Amino acid sequence: MDWILNKILFTSFILTSLFISSSMAQVTKRDQAKQLYESLVKLPPTKLELDFVETYIENNDYETVASIIIDPHSPSAPANHPINSMGAFYSVNLQNMVSRWTNTESSAQVPLNDMTASILGQVKENRSFKKLFYEDIYYLVSGVVGSQYFAFQLPNYPSNSILPSNIPTSARPQAACAEVISNTQNANSKVFVYYQNPTNPNNPADKGCRVSNNYTMSRINTCKGVDCLYVPNQDFLLDAGIKVQTSNSHFSEFEQGYFDLSESNILQRTSQMGTSTEREGAIAGIFSMRAWGASYYSAGTNRRAVAFAMKNFMCKEMEELNDTTIPDFRVRRDVDRAPGDQPLIFQTKCVGCHAGMDALGGAFAYYNFPAGAIDYEEGVVVEKMYHNPVYANGYVTNDDSFINLWTQGKNADLGWRGPASGNGARMFGQAITQSDAFDTCMTKQVADSVCSKVKYTVSEDQYSDIIAKYASEFRSHENLKKLFIDLATECTKAYQ
Repeated sequence: MDWILNKILFTSFILTSLFISSSMAQVTKRDQAKQLYESLVKLPPTKLELDFVETYIENNDYETVASIIIDPHSPSAPANHPINSMGAFYSVNLQNMVSRWTNTESSAQVPLNDMTASILGQVKENRSFKKLFYEDIYYLVSGVVGSQYFAFQLPNYPSNSILPSNIPTSARPQAACAEVISNTQNANSKVFVYYQNPTNPNNPADKGCRVSNNYTMSRINTCKGVDCLYVPNQDFLLDAGIKVQTSNSHFSEFEQGYFDLSESNILQRTSQMGTSTEREGAIAGIFSMRAWGASYYSAGTNRRAVAFAMKNFMCKEMEELNDTTIPDFRVRRDVDRAPGDQPLIFQTKCVGCHAGMDALGGAFAYYNFPAGAIDYEEGVVVEKMYHNPVYANGYVTNDDSFINLWTQGKNADLGWRGPASGNGARMFGQAITQSDAFDTCMTKQVADSVCSKVKYTVSEDQYSDIIAKYASEFRSHENLKKLFIDLATECTKAYQ
C-alpha cells in the first residue's frame, strides 16, 4: 500500500508542478499587450492593434506604445499605424475618474461638464495638473460662433454685406472655398460652410471651408443667428453656443457627438474671465467652475467644498481627519457646543471635524450658487456662512481668510508643504496640491484605473512601494498623463 500512496503523491507533485509552470507561462507578451491597451482605454484591441502593441512590448518599449494608444493622432506617432482607440483614454478612462469629483454621489454617470472638460484638456496638452486647482484655466469646445461662419450653395456665395469689410479678397469665400469646391463631386448639390478663425479672422491663412454632410444651409444659417457654435472639423452644430455661466448644455450637447478627444483642436483653452465668471477675483481653477459650484456651493454652508476637496483630492474622509486635539477657535456659530445639553459630545466628537474644516472653510466665504450659476462678490461674505447662530460666541466669518490647523496634530502626516494660511479658494488650492497626500491620492486613483490585475497579485508592501515611487515622481513632473503611462507600464511589466 505504501508504494501506491507514494505513487499517488509523486503523481500529484508532478501535476502540481506542471500546473504551476503552466500558470506561470500563461502570461505572454501578447497578454501584456492586451493588458496595457485595455488598462488605458477600457476597450478591447483589434487583432491588428494587438499585433502592433505586442511588437513594442517585445522590444521592451512600453512607454512609447502607451503614448500611441492614448494619443494615436499625435505627430510623434508612426505613420499608418493601426491604433484607433477613438479617444477612449479621455472620454472613458480619464472622464470616469474625474467625473466622480464633480458630484456629491461620487458617480461617474454624469454628463460632461466644464470641470471635467477642463481637466481633460489640461491633461491632453501635458500641462501641470496641479495648476488646475488655482490658475485661470478653462476649456471650451473648439469652434466658430455667430458671424464667423456661413453656409451657402452654388452658384451663390455669402453676400459681401454680411462679411466684415476689412477681410481681404483672398480670405473671402470665393477664394477660400475654391479648392474644396473643385474637389467635390456634384458640388452644385452640396452645402458648403465658410468659416473664419475667431482669433484672427482677417488673416487669409486663418479661414477654411468644408462640405457639410450633416445639415441644410437653412439649419446652419438660422443657428448662427442665435450664436450656435459650429465645430468645423466635426461638422457639428452646438445649439448652446458658448453660454456656460448658467447652463451645462455647451458640454452635455457636445458629449452627444461622440467625438474622438485624442484629435487635436477639439477642446480649446481659454480664460474663465468673461466665460464662466465676470469677477476676476473669483477665478481659482476648478473651484470657480460651474460644476464644482453646483455641487458644493449650492445651499448648505460651503463646508462641502472642504469635505469633498479632502475626499476627492487627498483621499481622506472627514471621519479619518477627525482630531479633537485641534483648537476650536474657528468653529462657527451654527455648531452647537452642547448638543442635547451634553458638552462632552461636542468636545469628543463634533470638534474633531469642525475645528479643522471650519478653519479652512473661510476660503469659500464669497462663493454662492443661486439661480444655476456661481455668484461671487469680493469682500462680501455669503449669508449662509454666519446664519443660524446657535452658539453666540462662535467664530464669525468676516472675510475669506483660512488657516490650515491640520498642519499640526495627527494630520501633519499628510505632508503639507504649501501655505498654512491665506485668503480665498486660489490659495486653498495651492495648499492642498502642495502636500504628500495629494500626490499619493492622485497616484492611488490612477493605479486603481490601470493596475487592477496586478494589485491583488503582488504583496501589499510591493504595491505600496509602487504607489510611493510614482507619487514621488508625480510631485516633480505634475503631469497626470505621464502618471497614467508610468503606472500602466509598471503594472503591465508586473503582470506575469
